[in-house]
Amino acid sequence: DPPGDTPPVEDTGEATVPGEGSVVKKCESGILGENGLLEMTWKMEVKVPSTGLPSGTTITDTLKDGQWMTFQQIQEWGSMIGAKDESGNYATGVNYWWPAGETYTIKFTATDGTEVSYADIVSGGNDSQNKKYTGFTITFSKALSAETYGGKTLWIQYKSYADVSSVADTQKYNNTISIKPPDGTSKESTASYDYRKAGVY
Repeated sequence: DPPGDTPPVEDTGEATVPGEGSVVKKCESGILGENGLLEMTWKMEVKVPSTGLPSGTTITDTLKDGQWMTFQQIQEWGSMIGAKDESGNYATGVNYWWPAGETYTIKFTATDGTEVSYADIVSGGNDSQNKKYTGFTITFSKALSAETYGGKTLWIQYKSYADVSSVADTQKYNNTISIKPPDGTSKESTASYDYRKAGVY
């Protein structure tokens, strides 16, 4: 149980960009540990247009307000990836969009300003184990075809930390996702988690 007499308040806010093809960001939960760290669970969803996604499309996810991801949290990604069809069912045959390979690359932004590839984090190389990460960018080097991906929703669920030991009463933690085709307009979605210190009403 979290310390104090009341748990933090959970805000499972959702923001959706209308129109064909969209990005959605959700905060699904927040758990306060005895070490003063709040661990939040986020989920990003990208609905692929019926025409597919062109090569060169980028998805950028940014943690704000002092949040970070650890090496260990990112290594858990392999079990928190999926795809679903237009009815919301598990989409067979398209789950191979993960792990990253020929179709796209992922780079994580560390708090020291460097970029670390997902491959380095999986292998533990490039000093990746000793860094904290504040976001990531997925770049599709190959198009997601309309035949295979059109209308499908790709999702990633992951966790972040925030140090709330010095929060006096309340603190909002924001998380933003954007998707941009190489010659199109960026779409963006933001979700937040409202933390309330135990005993604050």
